[in-house]
Amino acid sequence: TVGMLVAFQMFSGRLSGPVLRLVGLWQEFQQADIAVKRLGDVMDAPTEPMSLIPARAATPHTRIEVDGISFRYSEELPWLYQNLSFNIQPGHCVVLMGPSGSGKSTLAKLLLAFHHPQQGSIKLDGRDIRHLAANELRAHFGVVPQETTLFSGTIYDNLILANPHASFEQVIHACQLAEVHDVIEKLPQGYQTEIGEHGAGLSGGQKQRIAIARALLKQPRVLIFDEATSNLDQQTAEHFARTINKLKGQVSMLFITHQLPKGLNVDEAVLLGRDKESEELQNEKLRQE
Repeated sequence: TVGMLVAFQMFSGRLSGPVLRLVGLWQEFQQADIAVKRLGDVMDAPTEPMSLIPARAATPHTRIEVDGISFRYSEELPWLYQNLSFNIQPGHCVVLMGPSGSGKSTLAKLLLAFHHPQQGSIKLDGRDIRHLAANELRAHFGVVPQETTLFSGTIYDNLILANPHASFEQVIHACQLAEVHDVIEKLPQGYQTEIGEHGAGLSGGQKQRIAIARALLKQPRVLIFDEATSNLDQQTAEHFARTINKLKGQVSMLFITHQLPKGLNVDEAVLLGRDKESEELQNEKLRQE
């Protein structure tokens, strides 16, 4: 009857609401469980050795030796690379190329000692990085990531995050090296110009050059560019490459990418996921270019 149909709809409506809320609550429990497990992984991670007075090499440049390293994340997973060897000479630019999943960004993490290879060694000026404190090792490196992290505040505040004790003259010098000083000076308040979260109000190329300036402000011996041009258009990527070329000889550079930006001058290429013959052919091609 009509009365029974109306009653059924009323009861089903009252029942479906709590059931849907229970389903949503279960999803929230699942998300919370994942977050708690991730937090547990971080809390249970072994404490990294830190030096109260980190020492830095007296020489202005650093030589990196990757000697026969083999690495995989666990015994159940395949090797990312085996017996990998290459050197980064002081002041040289080395490009690290390979398909997705070949371990390019993982190698940067190995250089920074976030992971350690199961075999082989990585040496910094002849010293195995296993024997260096975490802050002592990472003081040698500046990293320009794929996604530039900028916070709400002034450009100056974002720059000195890498070196809070830097003078304003040092900030200007780093920005001049990164070719972003003139751009900043044209902004309404210059270095005191407010930007939004994630660099709102700046172009992709401007954010990347600010990231380079921030890394240089740390006065690193080695600059690592981790897929730094992957989100840039061709014209901006070429300008970015010209900026990097001007840094050659001042710092050692490792450029991690799946596609070499046009105009980037490199001294050597390390190709992951390819055989030795193709690597030698690619090296010869890069030298000719």
